[in-house]
Amino acid sequence: KYKPDKIVSLHSPLDFIDLDYMDKREGDKELLAVRKRAWFQAKSFAEQSGTRFRDYRTFPGSLGRFGDEWKIPIYTLELPEKPGSKASNEFERFKSAMLELFNTNLSTQPTALNNKQDKDQLL
Repeated sequence: KYKPDKIVSLHSPLDFIDLDYMDKREGDKELLAVRKRAWFQAKSFAEQSGTRFRDYRTFPGSLGRFGDEWKIPIYTLELPEKPGSKASNEFERFKSAMLELFNTNLSTQPTALNNKQDKDQLL
């Protein structure tokens, strides 16, 4: 009954933000717009938090594959280390970017691509 506009998960210890989104080959204009918005949001997150942005592959049975099937962008924040004594430091590093990610409706994000590198990675 409920279909979120995005799902955010936490994982470790690869130290990057990963975005899984719908199959890039689909021609639906609405889905392409959502992909663009999700991609901009992930890139913004990486810039704000000082982490890398990667488009990591999905695996059968994974949350990312679920997002592909249901056409919901899945953001996975790969923390740099396993949870433990440095968790509060990591939370501070990611806090403002996480709040923006949680509070941004993907339907309101810009869709223009800024440069050829952005276009090549997205399309």
